[in-house]
Amino acid sequence: MDMEKIRRRMLWVGVTLLLLYSALYIRLAVVQKDSRVQTAGSQQGSYTLRIGSAYGNIYDRNLEPLTNRDTEYLAAVIPSGEAAAALAEHVPEDFDLSGQLQAGKPFVCPVDTDRISSQDVIVFSVPVRYGESRLAQHLMGYALEGEGVCGLESAYQQLLHQETGTNQVVYRVDGQGRLLAGCQAEVTAAEPVTAGVVTTLDRRIQQICEAAAQQISCGAVVVMDVHSGDILAMISRPDFDPAALGEALASENAPFVNRALNAYSVGSVFKLAIAASAISQGISPGYSYPCTGVARIYDQVFRCHCRTGHGIQNMIDATANSCNTYFISLVQQLSVEHMLETVAALGFGRETILASSLVSAPGQVQTPEQLAVPAELANFSFGQGMLTATPLQICMMTCAFAGDGSLPVARLVQGWTADGETCTALNGERRGLALSPDTARQVRQLMVAAVDGNPDSLARPSNTRAAGKTSTAQTGQYDASGEECCHAWMTGYFPLKAPEYAVTVFVENGGSGNTAAAPVFRKIAEGISENITKNG
Repeated sequence: MDMEKIRRRMLWVGVTLLLLYSALYIRLAVVQKDSRVQTAGSQQGSYTLRIGSAYGNIYDRNLEPLTNRDTEYLAAVIPSGEAAAALAEHVPEDFDLSGQLQAGKPFVCPVDTDRISSQDVIVFSVPVRYGESRLAQHLMGYALEGEGVCGLESAYQQLLHQETGTNQVVYRVDGQGRLLAGCQAEVTAAEPVTAGVVTTLDRRIQQICEAAAQQISCGAVVVMDVHSGDILAMISRPDFDPAALGEALASENAPFVNRALNAYSVGSVFKLAIAASAISQGISPGYSYPCTGVARIYDQVFRCHCRTGHGIQNMIDATANSCNTYFISLVQQLSVEHMLETVAALGFGRETILASSLVSAPGQVQTPEQLAVPAELANFSFGQGMLTATPLQICMMTCAFAGDGSLPVARLVQGWTADGETCTALNGERRGLALSPDTARQVRQLMVAAVDGNPDSLARPSNTRAAGKTSTAQTGQYDASGEECCHAWMTGYFPLKAPEYAVTVFVENGGSGNTAAAPVFRKIAEGISENITKNG
């Protein structure tokens, strides 16, 4: 083949390739102008913003939500000059709006209204799990990154997360992540979450108790239904804010401790249990003893708070006056074995399980061997020495006295709701025999004398009648000035003739039970009587 033919063939191949390249170039130009191809291109990538989420509620006994009550506004924003102008007056000062706008990608920011007029801004109303109206935080607990850490959030996490709702906006982007002009965002608004756990709490009573307990820096309040054992309110002070966990961790007052479930020195409220044991052993409330202000047990001296003595006291007088020497004398007449059986039947010395992550301390009760030591027996008679108990245990004991003598098993969770309107029960009420109805009746007479019949009692409500007992419990610890720290207690029930509510107030290192705990009891009794009993 001569050189001329080779050159012609190469020229032909080159011309052919040039024509093919030109045809391909023209075809690509046509394709780029085709709207169908633009739509297909927009489907090659997306950018999704998730704006707030909600999961199962925690309800009170009346199916009033205790969580997700408050709302906030969150905006999905396309960075633009129009969006910047629309948001300028509605974004919190600490939010870096300019930085987000300069980043060039859609973002979420908090705003103070849902009335923002811009096609580049979409505003959602989002539930706040625990907002300004949060209640019973130690029972609710909290979650981090979707995982329950403590309280009901932890115990019922699986149930609570069966139903969730999340708002989201999906934007179309090109291969380089840039928003495609002219494409509408896909908006999905979450449906309200209705499923959740139903507790025994009464939101109204919880609010009354939290208001009354504002004067307590460290302590607890428990309110129970006398007949069912349902916990109607439970407070531990100080509280903590799930939105500021760092501050709580740094606090010296241990705000994460649920003091309603923690065990402390009890003091004179325990005299009610000693009295119950005495009555059930056949000792009449008329049993008398001359209080001189001092009781000597071998070489140890025990003093009554009334240093000059109360004089002749019977069981009713001694309970009203909280006479220590009377009860020291009383336990000398009792069978230790029977006394410990009564104390155990009233719930002392064993834990109470409200939920898997809400378990009370068992507290401590002296053993028969320890009570064989005369001085320890004397301490036991008025709730001192090694004895400890939780506010929940004291409230359960109060239910037994205010009721028919049987001890209710405290209950916090009623069941589950799917629709927020009906409750499927998970467990029922349970009670155990502690005292005979007649013994309970006679103990109530002692409690009536200590409050309703005592003009010096600061627990007496103005709009109902109540009965109960206070404590000023020694701790064996001293403050910087050398004064012994004492826990203040008040436990009681109301109304007097037909008891419905048992209330226990504990003030850690509060001093006198009558001055620190009794006024809180009074406020709670007045609040419930005014706002719940009268109004239904």
